[in-house]
Formats: sequence, C-alpha cells, structure tokens
Amino acid sequence: VHVTVIDWENPAANDFLMASQVWFAGDLGQKRADAVGFINGIPLLFCEFKAPTQPVRDALDGNIRDYRATIPHVFGPTGFALISNGHETRLGAVEAPWEHWLEWKRLDEEDAPTNSLEVAIRGVCEPARFLDIVENFIVFQEEAQKTGEVRLIKKVARNHQVLGVNRAIQAVQDIVANPVS
Repeated sequence: VHVTVIDWENPAANDFLMASQVWFAGDLGQKRADAVGFINGIPLLFCEFKAPTQPVRDALDGNIRDYRATIPHVFGPTGFALISNGHETRLGAVEAPWEHWLEWKRLDEEDAPTNSLEVAIRGVCEPARFLDIVENFIVFQEEAQKTGEVRLIKKVARNHQVLGVNRAIQAVQDIVANPVS
C-alpha cells in the first residue's frame, strides 16, 4: 500500500498549522518551543524567538542546542529552523554551525529587503514555497568527523539559490512551452 503523507504537487491539499508554545517531552525532560510549523501533523519548521535586546545567536547557542540535547526526536523530521530577535532573522538546519545560519533576504529577486522576520516568514512559510524548500532544497551529505566517524549532515539551500534555481527552471519550461521557430 502506498501512503502519501504530503501532497507535494498540490499544496492546498495539505493541512498547514503554525502552533505557538508547543511542549515536547523527552527522556531528559520537557521543552517548550516558541512556534512549530506542522504539515499534516509533521513538525517541519521549528522557530525560536528572542527579545529584540538579545542577540539572535543566543537562540541557537542557548535554546536550540539545549532542545537538541533534551528532545532530539523532535528534530528528525524538521526541515529547518527559523531564529529571530525581530531585527535579525536566520534560517538553517538545526544541526548546522552558526556560520551556516543565513538571512532570507528577499521574497523575489526584485524585492528590496524590509523587516527580516517578515521577509523570512513571507518568503519561507508560504505553503507552496515551504514545500518546495523541504522537497527540493534540503540535501544530506556524509561528513567525516575528527573522531573518524561519518555523520550525515543536513544542508538547507540559501535564499539566492532557491530563487535562482526556480527562475532557471521556469525559464526552461517557458522555452519548452514556447519554442522559437
């Protein structure tokens, strides 16, 4: 029996839910996430917010790392996380080091950046784009560790990569649909 958990072709056929103050329990205790984005009940977006006076990096170094240690099972299906203090917003794979957490700078190539949190939410959380990022712009790569073991690392494409690839695909589709004689 084939079961389709997410309808990638028709985003409207899925149930999208953003829940605030979500509690998760693990072997080492309970943690409350600021917001979690679910698609058909699967937690695919994890959000951590800091006060505007706090550095956004505190959301990663303090909260996200603590959550990973306490409730690691939550992050298996998570596509990526969004961290923000309202002024600075970054997205990344939960396991990624700080330098791989990047801003989502614009909605489309022509759009001028505005408030970083608004741009990230509108640019990433729109259902069709969110599904596109999760399906097509997350890769896993084996990476050797200093200990000699090999870990599977999740990598999320950057804003300009998502926009550029999608524009290139659209251009090819336009050429195929309207060939020049």
